[in-house]
Amino acid sequence: MRFLFAVLALSLPSATGEAALPRLAYFGTLHGEISVPTLPALKWQLAATNPANAPQSATFTLTGDGLTLRASISANESTGVVSWHIEEGNLELGPWLSASVARYAPSLGTMTATGHLTLTGSGTLDGLKPSGRITLTCTDATVHNESGGWKLEGIQLAGDFALTPERALESAQPFELRVQTISTSRLGARAFLMRGRLIEKTNVAVETAEVEIAGGKIDAAAPFTASLTPFEIFARVRVARIGLQDFAQLIPSGLADARGRLDGELRVGWKESTGLQLGIGHLSLDEVEPTILRLAPSPGLLTSSIPARFTFLPGKIGQWLSLRNDGYYDLREIELGNTQLRVDTLRMSITPDGDSQGRSAHVEIEATPLPPDGAVPKVNFTVNVAGPLAALLQLGMTQEFSTELH
Repeated sequence: MRFLFAVLALSLPSATGEAALPRLAYFGTLHGEISVPTLPALKWQLAATNPANAPQSATFTLTGDGLTLRASISANESTGVVSWHIEEGNLELGPWLSASVARYAPSLGTMTATGHLTLTGSGTLDGLKPSGRITLTCTDATVHNESGGWKLEGIQLAGDFALTPERALESAQPFELRVQTISTSRLGARAFLMRGRLIEKTNVAVETAEVEIAGGKIDAAAPFTASLTPFEIFARVRVARIGLQDFAQLIPSGLADARGRLDGELRVGWKESTGLQLGIGHLSLDEVEPTILRLAPSPGLLTSSIPARFTFLPGKIGQWLSLRNDGYYDLREIELGNTQLRVDTLRMSITPDGDSQGRSAHVEIEATPLPPDGAVPKVNFTVNVAGPLAALLQLGMTQEFSTELH
């Protein structure tokens, strides 16, 4: 773009009527190629005319694999105004997204895309300093990250941006990004919506963001700023009626099944160097429908310190006269995942940096075994998690944790 502006500045007068560079009025055609490693090759052409008693004008075209850009430029010597207008602007996402990721963000792995981006706009040029408005639109696009195991479908983008004299884009008004469906190897989501403003070249000031996931909804509790280069995001989000059955997959070594819904608020973030991060927050049960849990088989989790029979005398006589501990067998069915638990209360607090006791998460559960006519009427669990919560979500409950049974 710097090369284009330099050519235009040499060919056309400045908007102030004073040539920023020596004016070389001409008519004819210039053309060439632009090559950037790993990116598709581009061909450019600048065709200028200078008819008698008419403003000098030029047409600039840029073409490549899936890219067509055609802009008209005209200059009126009497007023000194140089104007530009994008006549045609289309970009196929497929070849350009995969090539751009390979060059600028190789850690993201292989990415493919379908759909196209439309570019329109107009403005003025003062020497090497352009200004104006540019509108970007994208409809029904898809992006697939094969190595990451996720896919975005039904992508729509609409934004109106101001082109500054520093050749940077800033939002003239909030842009809108929608994604119809989001698929991952573990979770699915839909109806993603974000409205925000592009600021400071590589930052986005997000005003609203929401997504439907696991039968519930997550939305931003307050506006936040996200960095695009490098990509980093930290936000406080509200959780409303999120289904436990989907999130049970995130801790496969802890739960075999979970039904019910969660409400709450917590801080989440993501950055390339550390991945998913969880911040301070809390979660609690939604009261509309019952919450049912079933533990993954964990022999000895609850019965390791409980006798199967009560003995009062030593030796064989004591064994003959011992009494069956029905509670032991009920608890064994629970720890083997054969008994469902109806959760009566659940309280979860999240402190990623650790609380006074070094816990990154503290969960208290009071549950009733089903059917509720056994020897164990209530079970109280206290789960203390020590270690990074990101590992808990990505790999399952593999870090150190402790439980207490009452």
